[in-house]
Amino acid sequence: MANEEEVNKLMEAILTGNAGRLQLRGDTATFVDESAYVDSDDPTVASGSWSIQNLQSCEWALGRAAALETEKAQIEEAAASAHKRIDSRKETLLGKLGRGINFFEAQIAKYATNNRDLLLGGGKRKSKVFLHGIVGWRKKGGKLTVLNHEELGKWLREHGDVNLFRVKIEPEMKALQDAFQATGVIPPGCEYIPESETLYIDPVDPAMPMSVRHD
Repeated sequence: MANEEEVNKLMEAILTGNAGRLQLRGDTATFVDESAYVDSDDPTVASGSWSIQNLQSCEWALGRAAALETEKAQIEEAAASAHKRIDSRKETLLGKLGRGINFFEAQIAKYATNNRDLLLGGGKRKSKVFLHGIVGWRKKGGKLTVLNHEELGKWLREHGDVNLFRVKIEPEMKALQDAFQATGVIPPGCEYIPESETLYIDPVDPAMPMSVRHD
């Protein structure tokens, strides 16, 4: 069991942010200060038991510090090189996977486009659920998109009374969309994007459970 002194050492290390742990040997727990340094070349040189006493030991300490700096730089260089190799390998593997995904999705899109009625079975269905995913179409567009806010703002000012107040002219898109649907007039600075459908493909990893989805 750990005595009170060893526990107090551990608590002090935690509170001061130093590294430390309790090492169990049989029924005895001893605090190990992992922030302490023990030199790999000379184990007698360690925190709390060694200090520079003369010019010679100072020279030796400088040499050891320089050697450790060199070793540190070598490790960092090796790690950077390893990371570079890993990143290069990752990009190669991901590139191959990406080409495979693009290939299969292009083939699926081609088949789905050429066989839409067969795929959907007629009616109002917009998607087909497979064991490994869904192929379907989503609507997009069918509304105005502002291309030039300044030109549109000018047109809005010309069609409204703003003599008694100053406001920042901003299009009220819902009202603008409603007006367009009612009149068919496309204001300057706007473009009408016809309603269309976009094919979507959602692959599902067969190793993962899939909830069957329907549009």
